[in-house]
Amino acid sequence: MKTLIAASLVVFSINAYAERVISNAIVCYPTSQVVNSLDNEGETPILIGQNSSSENIVVWLNPKTRSWSVTRTDPAKKETCVLDVGEGMKPIDQNTKQKKGNV
Repeated sequence: MKTLIAASLVVFSINAYAERVISNAIVCYPTSQVVNSLDNEGETPILIGQNSSSENIVVWLNPKTRSWSVTRTDPAKKETCVLDVGEGMKPIDQNTKQKKGNV
């Protein structure tokens, strides 16, 4: 399932007024299906917050492989959208000045 999700994230780049705008295709599934898929990948939720639409934004992480996913869940619709996936998640060293330039 994660392969399907990753393959479905098509990235388009558009140049406008010297700014770079990136649009990701957002893939949505029933929440239970996404949770089961991420669980099968060894990912667990590590951060959660609500956006202005009262949707849950969750960061998932596999602590062994460092793969990660970011999801947006609409609790009323019981639907979860995969906003992005990747590898190499690591904490930012709070003692360095490098952190602000690389965020």
